[in-house]
Amino acid sequence: MVDTPGWCTSPDDESVLVEQEIGRGVSMTSPGPHGFLLVVPVDRPFTEEDRKATSKYMSIIGESVWRHTIVVFTRGDWLGDRSVEEYIESEGDNLRWLVEKCGNRYHVLDKYRREDVQVTELLEKIEEMVAGNSGNHFHFDREILQKLEEKKMEDEKRAKERRMKVQKQRETVRSLAGEKHFCFRSLVHFVIIRKAWPFRQKPILTKLLTLMSMTSRKSAFWGLP
Repeated sequence: MVDTPGWCTSPDDESVLVEQEIGRGVSMTSPGPHGFLLVVPVDRPFTEEDRKATSKYMSIIGESVWRHTIVVFTRGDWLGDRSVEEYIESEGDNLRWLVEKCGNRYHVLDKYRREDVQVTELLEKIEEMVAGNSGNHFHFDREILQKLEEKKMEDEKRAKERRMKVQKQRETVRSLAGEKHFCFRSLVHFVIIRKAWPFRQKPILTKLLTLMSMTSRKSAFWGLP
């Protein structure tokens, strides 16, 4: 069993990391996994954004992944007296889409039920799914993994180049600052703690801003990351 990072409507940088980890996770189960568990908490709505993210990440490893997937609903105690079927119908099109994409295979985990019973039931559903796939494991396209690895290396290279560029800019600013360097350092310190400064320090701020205005390198300072 291999766990992968959870996903949501992530920023692009997190999205790339999730893609890489999903591909790496699948590759660790050579020759291929027999099943996937798609974990969804029932105490929050499954939105259109969740649907898009799920579709995006599942497509990374291939459309056939849905035939090997079971939806596992957590926080089942949150349902109260409602059945999971009532919950699925009441949540709307997005959740129904997910369940139907997984062949209407789902399981509920409830902290108030015996754990061994719930796990046994889940294993039985996994065995049924595997039997429905004639015992075949999921075949992962190795070219996809290679592309993900290449993308990771490319991103790391760009990140290194950015760090070097930023460092060079900082060194240039320090070099140009010269005697006014103390002024820049003071202003940076002020920006960070300015809300803690008492009102009587206003004259000091005025003096610092005046010193800043006396140099043509003001914009270079503000360009610091």
